[in-house]
This record gives sequence, structure tokens and C-alpha cells, in this order.
Amino acid sequence: MPGMRISRHGKNQMRFWGITEAEIALALADPDKVTDSIKGRKNAWKKGAGYWLRVTYLEEKGGFVIVTVTPRRRGPEGENP
Repeated sequence: MPGMRISRHGKNQMRFWGITEAEIALALADPDKVTDSIKGRKNAWKKGAGYWLRVTYLEEKGGFVIVTVTPRRRGPEGENP
């Protein structure tokens, strides 16, 4: 996705959890839900196969800065996938 920069922590999380840039781009382009986070950040939530993908990001002029990515067992309001 053009305009998407991934932080060092985000890249480490991607490697650890086996999450691809395509999955992150899909979560940002078509999220199932978007919630507020701390420090002006947002969480994009996308349902996966048996898990929720949470992408924490900042919006900037040139696009998105991905802070972290995490697979979660429960969704934004305790929802199961």
C-alpha cells in the first residue's frame, strides 16, 4: 500500500506472528472496525481465520505509520472471530 511505513517494532511483530504486509494493507483499506487508541493512534480491526488482527497506526500527511500489529483472540468489544 503506498504511503504505508512500518515502525521497527511493527516489523518485529510481523516476523514474530507471521503477519504479511498484504494483511496489514487489507486491514487498513477495509477494516471491520476502527477504534481510538492512546496518543492519537487508531486501531484497525480485521477478522481473520479464528482471530482478529489489530493494526495500531498513526495517520500522517503522506499516509500511515504502522506502530504495531497483533493477532487477538477477542475483537474490539470482546467479540469472538
